[in-house]
Amino acid sequence: MIFGGTGADDLRDLIFAGCGDDSVDAVVGNDLVYGHEGNDTIAGCLGADDLRGRGGNDVLTGSAFYDLMFGVAVTDKFLHIGIAGHGSGWVQDTLRPMASCCSSAMPRPAATSSRSI
Repeated sequence: MIFGGTGADDLRDLIFAGCGDDSVDAVVGNDLVYGHEGNDTIAGCLGADDLRGRGGNDVLTGSAFYDLMFGVAVTDKFLHIGIAGHGSGWVQDTLRPMASCCSSAMPRPAATSSRSI
């Protein structure tokens, strides 16, 4: 878990994760989590937040700027607290779970569903 700073010097929180629960509680800046298996979360504030999860229940709470989430269809949640004129959000979920990140064979998803929020 990363607790982001509150000043202008603390602009980016970044996690390259394996199989496990990973989270960023951020304030300002562009936060990024590359998660695999597990429940990965970003609680973002000001900034462009990016959550790239795989298997697991992933949650991205974005705020005023552009937020992006790539997940695998388990129970992913995307909450975008948009402010008028300040960006948008994008979600892409695969429709079939992929193999575990710990296995050597990673099949391609059967289909994807994308939508702009």
